[in-house]
Amino acid sequence: MITAPGGRTLDLANLRCVFTLQGWTTSQWGSAVFKIYNLSDDTANAIQAGEFSSIQLIAGYQNNSGILFDGKIRYSSRSLENKTDQVVTIQAVDSHDAKVYATINQTLGKGYDAARVDAALMQTFEPYGVTRGRTAKMPGTKYPRSKAMFGRSTVYQDLLAKQCRFLWQFINGQYVSIFEDASLDDVIVLNGRTGLLGVPTQTIGGGAVIRCLINPTIQWRSLVQVELQSATTGYFIVNSINCQGDTMGDDWYMDLNCTAHNNLVDKPHKDSSKN
Repeated sequence: MITAPGGRTLDLANLRCVFTLQGWTTSQWGSAVFKIYNLSDDTANAIQAGEFSSIQLIAGYQNNSGILFDGKIRYSSRSLENKTDQVVTIQAVDSHDAKVYATINQTLGKGYDAARVDAALMQTFEPYGVTRGRTAKMPGTKYPRSKAMFGRSTVYQDLLAKQCRFLWQFINGQYVSIFEDASLDDVIVLNGRTGLLGVPTQTIGGGAVIRCLINPTIQWRSLVQVELQSATTGYFIVNSINCQGDTMGDDWYMDLNCTAHNNLVDKPHKDSSKN
């Protein structure tokens, strides 16, 4: 679905759409490329003229669908793929304006804490359409001196995250944070019956890349339990997600870039964040 600044929407569900979603590990935006086939000339021209500002992808299965991407359109082009198929290609970025343009110019008086810094930074993201999502519970330490902040908000958010040992992201228009060693609450089991494709590929540092069918339940910092046919079980925390799909083709999978815990056996701590 694409949306114009005034709120007008256009549902593209009945058209062929090939998409690639690229996620990052921490403190980055997600990006996406969509190839939409055989739009009407009026719609294709409207997209190229910049009449639509944002694009949202909702995908999954009948009883398990959800938002995979929600971002701002940054670029579009039109091409002829073969003798019959015209394609509009859209490149979009999640929370682009907040990442690039949000700045802070504020001094916090003595006695401030990390939660106050976090709230002040959140206020600078809100004018760019960002809302607060799941948030790490900040430590309650009170600081005896005032704190001056002047500059790009994401730089100060990175400093706060390093100081308080949490990770943060813009995800589908929300600011989300979670402690470094924590995962989301629910365990998602992946095996041959629930969408696991092939065998996880080990990466440098003891991590793994896990390929599975698109499942919107799996999110950044989800805890997944992989069950192989040999009955081997391992726990992984999802650090980033890349998706590839074709609404009228065979591609329909996610690549989960994960961190393994304790030789893939012991279950990590759950998140104490608040929603």
